[in-house]
Amino acid sequence: MRSNVVRELRGSLEVDQRRLIITSSGFSRDAIEEVIAPGKTPISLSDGEKPLGLLIENELGVTHKSVQYLELSLSDLEDLGTDVSTDEQRYLSIWPLPGGTDRYVETAKEFLRFVAVNEPDIHAMKQWIKSEYPKVTSDGSIRGYLSVLRNLDLINYDGEIIKVTNAGAEALRGSAREVIKEQLEKRISGIKELEERIGPEGITEEETLEFLKEELGVNWESAHQARFRLLWLTDVGTLRRQGNRYYPVT
Repeated sequence: MRSNVVRELRGSLEVDQRRLIITSSGFSRDAIEEVIAPGKTPISLSDGEKPLGLLIENELGVTHKSVQYLELSLSDLEDLGTDVSTDEQRYLSIWPLPGGTDRYVETAKEFLRFVAVNEPDIHAMKQWIKSEYPKVTSDGSIRGYLSVLRNLDLINYDGEIIKVTNAGAEALRGSAREVIKEQLEKRISGIKELEERIGPEGITEEETLEFLKEELGVNWESAHQARFRLLWLTDVGTLRRQGNRYYPVT
């Protein structure tokens, strides 16, 4: 609102009168300067926010509605990225586990031992992971770790309870590396193909990414999924790392 409205209103005032101007928008600088000009009849201004706030505060002409909002969990969405081979479902995504890049198998065994003994619900599982791995503070990360074991068919959910599968129990009884290697090949897309692709000359993360993009028909921009596959294969004893290249273990 501009200053001419203020001047017109002031010109109609009696000596003992005062006026309030309310607008649903705002006031221009010259309107504000006109209002506060010294020696003139005072006029109050109220823009759109002030009366709206009063209406809300006093619940006048206002109705309350409950709004449901959804929180996007990227770690959970990764589970939806699957491709289906002729005889089984294999997942596109594989993620690391806490404890270090050379301890994925050991960490998996620690998770499985806790689940086998306690059969926890998700809350108890989160509490245990946070106590055992203090650097892990995000519930989203924990869901991602559990999805790794679930995608490898090492754990499953019975309602709210987490239980060890037959493959998980076998990993605890025998060679966890052998069991997890087999589960990687069965359950994660590109693992068997990658093992067959890597020759004596080895392979880099970048070369792995290009191979997976072509083999799986994905459009990954980062090398994370290539790196995690190489690290898992190294930890189960299929590959060895030298510099920035990965070589098959013979």
